[in-house]
Amino acid sequence: MISPQDRRHAVDLINKAVADGARAVKACQCLNLAYSTYRKWMNDPDGEDGRPRAIHAPNSKALCIEEKKAVLERYCHPDVCDLSIRQAYYKLLDDGEYLASESTVYRIFRKSNVNVRRDGSRAPVKRNKPTSFEATGPNQVWSWDITYLKDAKHKQRFYYVFAIVDIYSRFVVHADVYDNEGTDNAKQFLETAFKKHHIKPRALVLHSDNGAAMKAAETLAVLQKYKVRQSNSRPRVSNDNPYSESLFKTMKYRGLMGKRQYRSIDYAKDKLKKFVTKYNTQWVHSGINNVTPLCRFLRQDDILQKRRQAVIQSARKRHPCRWIQGQGKQFKTAGSQFLNPDKPKTLNETTSKDRLIDRDFTSGQASQREVAA
Repeated sequence: MISPQDRRHAVDLINKAVADGARAVKACQCLNLAYSTYRKWMNDPDGEDGRPRAIHAPNSKALCIEEKKAVLERYCHPDVCDLSIRQAYYKLLDDGEYLASESTVYRIFRKSNVNVRRDGSRAPVKRNKPTSFEATGPNQVWSWDITYLKDAKHKQRFYYVFAIVDIYSRFVVHADVYDNEGTDNAKQFLETAFKKHHIKPRALVLHSDNGAAMKAAETLAVLQKYKVRQSNSRPRVSNDNPYSESLFKTMKYRGLMGKRQYRSIDYAKDKLKKFVTKYNTQWVHSGINNVTPLCRFLRQDDILQKRRQAVIQSARKRHPCRWIQGQGKQFKTAGSQFLNPDKPKTLNETTSKDRLIDRDFTSGQASQREVAA
């Protein structure tokens, strides 16, 4: 709650900025304040906040207790209990089954204290961004990388997974396991992938990090042979190669390949093959509007999205009162995919003339904010 004293102080600051030539809306934005709230405070600065005492009527559109229990029971069923809520939602939706919206399912799980998330990201170091590329179809921009798997007998021995992902569809176009990450294996791996997908000259961009195998002379010779354009990440910036990094995270944490210790390279190859098949054919991906990589790679996602839309419309007709006015959620195909896209530039609307100096309401420390006239 904000005290009447702080309200009057905020109104005085905004009025002063307006008197100096600034627009009231921009002055309100500097204080993270809605313009309507400013007008309300200006008309009644000593008014009492009635929100704590407000009594809200129950939502007639909400699910009843029995329906919420049905959602929990269905999403905890053995056929979807190992999937995330999003994965389970789209699996059921593709099977013609709809109980509640995805956001409603998340709310039900949060209130039931059964929804767990993991987040361990950190901010990247700022360096000059690599060239941006746009993929409007399959086999235009690929991303590849190498990760390792632990050997069951020797702690210092690893098996190396080479994987290429098509950024347009997230389809794993080729993956294999080797006993080392040498340039000979990299050369063989790339040539197999190019031949497998019949890559035409000057039609493909291949992105990677700055690993030794990626920048070796033998690897560059293969790219030159097939006339494939090379793209590299900035040093020590994994965010420049997000598609491969995301694939490996899914493979090791969701696919559980990182928690196994492999007793032989053939065993590792077999597990990788099974994972790639499941990932390409069953894993719905949020980056391509929740379709499987294979569906997107074969350009069948438009048909699937229309079928999903029909299921939603059918559910809406059964319970129209539960749907907010408007079209509701629209299932559309994902557009072009970008590798390291350029951020849109924003105009700096501030000037040295139009400045608003205010004080933090809690600490009393002075801060300087720019207000556009």
